[in-house]
Amino acid sequence: MAFTDNFGYPKGLLGRIMLVSMDKEHLPMAEWGFTQFEMPQKADILDIGCGGGYNIKRMLNRCPEGKVIGLDISEESVKKAKAVNKGEERVEILRASVEKMPFGDDQFDLVTAFETVFFWPDAESNIQEVFRVTKPGGCFAVINNYGDPKIDWEKKIPCMKRFTAERIGEFLEKAGFERLKISKKENLFCVIGQKPGKTAEVNRKPAGLHPSGQKKQDCVMKTAEQLMKKKGFLKAKLDKAISKDQSNLMWRASTEKLQAILNQYGELPAGVRSHTDSIFPAAAVYLTVKERFGSEIAYKVIEEAAVNICAAVQPKLEKFVRVPGMASLFVKLWDPMTKKKFSAACGFQNVFYPKKKGEYKMDIIACPYFRFFTELGCPELTKIYCENDERIYGNLPGLKFERTGTLGKGAARCDFYIRKL
Repeated sequence: MAFTDNFGYPKGLLGRIMLVSMDKEHLPMAEWGFTQFEMPQKADILDIGCGGGYNIKRMLNRCPEGKVIGLDISEESVKKAKAVNKGEERVEILRASVEKMPFGDDQFDLVTAFETVFFWPDAESNIQEVFRVTKPGGCFAVINNYGDPKIDWEKKIPCMKRFTAERIGEFLEKAGFERLKISKKENLFCVIGQKPGKTAEVNRKPAGLHPSGQKKQDCVMKTAEQLMKKKGFLKAKLDKAISKDQSNLMWRASTEKLQAILNQYGELPAGVRSHTDSIFPAAAVYLTVKERFGSEIAYKVIEEAAVNICAAVQPKLEKFVRVPGMASLFVKLWDPMTKKKFSAACGFQNVFYPKKKGEYKMDIIACPYFRFFTELGCPELTKIYCENDERIYGNLPGLKFERTGTLGKGAARCDFYIRKL
């Protein structure tokens, strides 16, 4: 088996490495792809060529009452997808070929194929099999990166056969799909078709193509713009790092990136959103700037913005604890404050230690900053937000803040220990 065969059929150690690498490489495509169609709150979804199963996790967030079945011919992919989605009751991962899928007719409200059709044995006839398992009124979405058209990819990767978006569209129409929609962004494309007929589920809130889709998209975009308007401190650092014209372009692109991230995760609990309102814009700016100007400049923009915020907060807190009796009160307030702001409802997992007079101790073993930055492909940003604690609490008069490690620096926990001197 040639190494390049792992692109279409991950196998063995190289296949396992390839699965991790492909998810990271395909993330921008997946983010964009998820903005091109909508999933109802309750739906039966099939993800063909599910790979490592990361897109399945993203679908679960967007479809809180639905079920997702992942299908892949690779044993390594199936193992990885099961591990990634371990404990998810609404997920089933199967090993099978798209040539003959183990499902009855009219089973799925939505079928997706992310970066996989180019590796199918016979894309034209395989899409007819997809049509068979799609419910009447359901949709099939093909999302792919065509790659640089000047490069002979088939020569580099013999197991791959590329098709243009228009050719994929012809295959869908020949299979019986209607209401074709083709979207493109640079080398990315998304082709969506709908199976004729209607079902109760699709009538209630249709997947993919539907009249209200653009309104939903506009609503999300407004939310992205509103969040970015509150991040003037980030824009100021971006203006300082690059030219004003370049900064404006990057800011618009970051807003689009944020829109994709918001679409990817859908509705989150209010407690989690209180943190993702900071996490997602930072990730959007970082990833956008990194792609154009490199990681050093991108990281510096996020870090300096964080330093400035802490510099504004710390003096106010210092003034507060200098008031007689306020240092002791501050330590007492840490217990109710952390149990509210860093609770399970906010996406944290904590270890709370027994209370002692004049001191407070807590460990964070899981947090939304580490989770979302990692899922979005920028785990290095977690370190910045961990260091914010030290910037704010590290030099308060009459108090001692101590820490031995953080998730952002590779430790198994972020430990908090503060005591009155």
